[in-house]
Amino acid sequence: MKVLRLFRAKTYWSLLMTCCFYAFFNEQKNELNHYNKSVFSVEGLKLNLLTKISYRLEHYDPKKYWRYREKVMSPKTPKLLRFYYWHYLKKCDAFNCASIATAFNGGVTFLSPPVLPHGLKGIVIHRDAVLGNNVVILQNVTIGQRNNDGHCVIGDNVLIGAGAIILGAVKIGDNAQIGAGAVVVHDIPEGATAVGNPARIISK
Repeated sequence: MKVLRLFRAKTYWSLLMTCCFYAFFNEQKNELNHYNKSVFSVEGLKLNLLTKISYRLEHYDPKKYWRYREKVMSPKTPKLLRFYYWHYLKKCDAFNCASIATAFNGGVTFLSPPVLPHGLKGIVIHRDAVLGNNVVILQNVTIGQRNNDGHCVIGDNVLIGAGAIILGAVKIGDNAQIGAGAVVVHDIPEGATAVGNPARIISK
C-alpha cells in the first residue's frame, strides 16, 4: 500500500510539473510570436527577459495592466481580488504620474486597450470619457472636462500627440490626428488633423 501511495504521489507531481512546464513555455511562445523568435532560442529568451525587465522598471506591463483593469471593472470579480487588482493599477498610475480613472463603480470606457508607445507617463483621463478602438496616446496627454459640460468621445484609430489637451464634451472623429501640444475645445471631424492652441484643422 505504501508503495502504491508513493507511486500515485509521484505520478501526481510529475503530471503537475509537466502541466506547469507546458503552460510556462506556451505563454512565452505566445509572447514571442510577435517578434518571430523561437521560445527555445537564446535570442528569443533574451528578448523576453529584457522586455519583462523594462516593464518592471517602468511599472507598466501592458497585458497585465489592462487585464487587471478589466477584472476591476467587472462586478463578477470577487471584492478582495478587485481590491488587489485596483491597488496594482493605482501603483502603476502613481509611479508614472498618471490617472486612468479606474474605480469599482465606473471609470473611463475603452472599447479596446489603447496603444501607449511611451507607457502611462503623465496621461490623465476623465472618468466619463469614452475612447474607441486602437487609440494611440502619447505621453503627458490630458483628456478632461470643462465647466462640467459633459464628457469627451474619441473615435477609432485616433492619434493623440504628446502633451495634447482635450477639454469638454467634444467629439473626435475616426482616424483623426491631434498634434503635439494642441488644445482641443471643439469637435474634430473624421480623418482631420488638428494642431495649435486653440486647435485648428489643417487637413481633412
